[in-house]
Amino acid sequence: MARLEDSTITFYHMSKCPHAGPIKLILEHQNFKYIDEPIKTKDWQLKREEIITFRVPALRIQHRDGQLQWMTEASAILRCLGQQYNLLGRNDMEMYHCDRIIGKIMESGRILADFYKNKKFHGSDEKEHEEYKEELFKKISVVLQHLDQMLQEAPGSYAAADIITIADFYLLDMVDFLRANKPGCLTPFPYLQKWRKHLLDTDQPVARFTASRSWTKI
Repeated sequence: MARLEDSTITFYHMSKCPHAGPIKLILEHQNFKYIDEPIKTKDWQLKREEIITFRVPALRIQHRDGQLQWMTEASAILRCLGQQYNLLGRNDMEMYHCDRIIGKIMESGRILADFYKNKKFHGSDEKEHEEYKEELFKKISVVLQHLDQMLQEAPGSYAAADIITIADFYLLDMVDFLRANKPGCLTPFPYLQKWRKHLLDTDQPVARFTASRSWTKI
């Protein structure tokens, strides 16, 4: 794939897409200028006509030589960009730790999907909703405990190594969503706290983007 530094990039995604965050983080990390095109559900039928793939999230990449390229499927986009810009790990062990972290984060995604699926049955009053939300964080805290242990075992100060990998973007997106909904959720997990601080201290484009983000409250 041609390099993206001088390309015109448009990122199409649904406005509440859970997979958009890590893709934006990798674009910010690489200092790529891009046009962000969030799509509301009510606008999808009209907007999809612009998107050759008819699927989102999708990157539209207009190269300087006139070539037009589309990329779709969140995990494929992240892996492709990760491969091109050396963000998958430099050796087998770093790649192992990277995939291990991402796999564990996918567990939290399934827990959240179940939460949203059954949320309508637990919202009759505020007390019931808060109790249901607390149950969610009890389940998520088990995942956070495992991630904290993985960070302790990882060979470096970032998520999977002593260099940034795509695992850092998956993990930052997850923990910042959780922090927005329960500010003290990382308190019991020192390695997660230390990792997040180190990442934001050393990656200024990602830190600036992180500071500007807003989050959906559950």
